[in-house]
Order: sequence, then C-alpha cells, then structure tokens
Amino acid sequence: MIIGNVIPDEPLKDGYFVPQDNKLRKEMFSIEEIIEIKEKLNIGKVIITHIEEEWGKSFDDYKGLEKKYRQFNIKFAFDGMRIKL
Repeated sequence: MIIGNVIPDEPLKDGYFVPQDNKLRKEMFSIEEIIEIKEKLNIGKVIITHIEEEWGKSFDDYKGLEKKYRQFNIKFAFDGMRIKL
C-alpha cells in the first residue's frame, strides 16, 4: 500500500504536538491508523509518501521510525525512491 496524508510520530518540529482536537487529526492518518488498515486488509508492505518538511523530521528520524515499525513493514518514501512491484 502506498499512502500519503500521514502525521508522523510526535514530537514534531520544535517539540510541537498536534492537539487531539486539531482538524488535522480528522483529515490525516496517524501511524496507528495505518497499522490498523494494514492488518485489517492483510497488506504486506506500506510506503508512506508526501512527507512534509514542516513536520521537522530528518531523513535519519524517518529511518529511526522505520526501525521502530519494522515488524509492520512500514517504509517512508524519499525523493528518487524506486519501488519494485
């Protein structure tokens, strides 16, 4: 599954947390929601796209998140990434 509109794990840039009542929480997926969809639909691999610089996460931060979610086979896209189907 290739999916965008995801709020990455927090904290975000400058230690910011998206409040629970913020409308972004209704418009975007959380990592937990992605995992629920993946498991419900028996999806083998997830690639999260459209990662925004505004979130303040570095490439290394996303690599760390990939390690954190290794058991769920979640990857974060990057410019020039090639996906073998």
